[in-house]
Amino acid sequence: MPDLSAEESHYFATRTGAFVLTVKRLGADLTSDKDLLGSINALYASAFPKEEQASLRFLIGKAESHSVDFSAYFDGEEFVGLSYAISRGDTTYLWRLATVPALRSQGYGTQILHLLVERHAPHKLVTGRTEEGREFYRRNGFHDLGYRCRLNGVTLDVISRGGRVASGDLMATLKEFYGRWGMLRSRVLPRASAPKIVYNEEYVEVNGISQYLLHYPNPDSNDVVLMLHGGPGVPNSVMAYQHERFYDARDGAPTRMCSVVYYDQRATGKTQLKSKTTAADLGWDLLLEDLRQTVAYLKQRYDTDRIILVGHSFGSMLGNDFVTTYPDDVLAFVGSGVVTDSNRQGEVFYQHIRDEVTARGNKRDLKTLQKVNPAYPHLDADEFTTGVKVLGDLEMKYGYTKVAYMPLLRKSPLVTLRDFAQIPKSGKLTQKLVAEVEHNYDITGIEKYDVPVFYVLGRKDLWTSSEIAAEHLNRLEAPQKGLYWIEGAGHFIDTDEPGEFFGIIREILETLV
Repeated sequence: MPDLSAEESHYFATRTGAFVLTVKRLGADLTSDKDLLGSINALYASAFPKEEQASLRFLIGKAESHSVDFSAYFDGEEFVGLSYAISRGDTTYLWRLATVPALRSQGYGTQILHLLVERHAPHKLVTGRTEEGREFYRRNGFHDLGYRCRLNGVTLDVISRGGRVASGDLMATLKEFYGRWGMLRSRVLPRASAPKIVYNEEYVEVNGISQYLLHYPNPDSNDVVLMLHGGPGVPNSVMAYQHERFYDARDGAPTRMCSVVYYDQRATGKTQLKSKTTAADLGWDLLLEDLRQTVAYLKQRYDTDRIILVGHSFGSMLGNDFVTTYPDDVLAFVGSGVVTDSNRQGEVFYQHIRDEVTARGNKRDLKTLQKVNPAYPHLDADEFTTGVKVLGDLEMKYGYTKVAYMPLLRKSPLVTLRDFAQIPKSGKLTQKLVAEVEHNYDITGIEKYDVPVFYVLGRKDLWTSSEIAAEHLNRLEAPQKGLYWIEGAGHFIDTDEPGEFFGIIREILETLV
């Protein structure tokens, strides 16, 4: 935790007048100041429901720790409020903030919160609040993280300012403070209680085929995020049900999500079931034209020119080539699991799989690995394509995935038996694209983009090495760019940590407004 002064004063001017706010950090000596202890006890008891209170004696004892900031605030000699914050790593959890009831709506709470942001910089500030208590924090720059926590029997929405906080990091901070036994009734919860968001499906005539689109519309937003799936041949529309709780268009908060659209690319998913494409007819230029016409359709349907492409893995390649070819057609590009140099990233990927398979010693998998030429990825197109398929299959077993993909797929309300059967067929059909596009794919020669570019990378992604992708972004020139890391995610970033992923998308959208 940053070093904090025992006492300091700050001048503020608000619409209700000017005042000097004095901050006094508290510890065990509070028990000897009967007047202040009485004021704090009265405020603490009145400001928070009994079920949300911990023993004040416990809190005072914990305040002796360097990781705890227990502070009282004064306007002159008058006690006006208190705060209690717990720090760990680069995160500070704001456990309590309260102002004296008779002095509310005079700007004290806002100024105390701003002081806490300054005092704990560069820490991320995170807090948990009930539905009734969130609005104050949202007005002061806090954003939903897409998950809740049940803390000692009380369910709280988790919101933060200054960056994303993984649910695991939050619970570790609280466990360190409360101790193991104090966390027995505490856990992370999904935002499952939110009302189910409305979506609609359609087929649209695009470039000579009937293309499937899945819409999550938000009529209150002009922004449209278009999701470009990976594979090739693996649709993400069937996984949208796992994401929808993180962009509920009916959430009245300032950070609500925009409209989100998924589409099954040519030769993939429901598009292929409706309009058959053969391998002979499949090509990169055709996919780019499909995307151009899809973007044009969405602009007309939503009456907006604010289209943001979000491409994952193979979809990052499609998105990258699109924005470099048609920079005036979209507002921004966001890549995850980004392919920037298939040869350098392929070397890392092959070494990772070979080390994992060798360490485990599974004879069948060792034999399977022998199908890959050890010179991978520096091979001809056919051998490269074989290597991609074999290593991809092994990665699903040996690589980092926080959540198993297939069980989630089976639960999707959009998946029928035909959809399920189509996925491996599309994977085989689109191998031509792997040979045509992924083989020797390299965008590191691109030095400048004409649109804002953002990368959201999983720290544990070795399939398309996130470190190599980050190197490329750091070298780029763009009107605006940003690099976001999700520590607990691998290649399938929106499946591993959907709340953090869409929290970042929200943050990016706000920077584009």
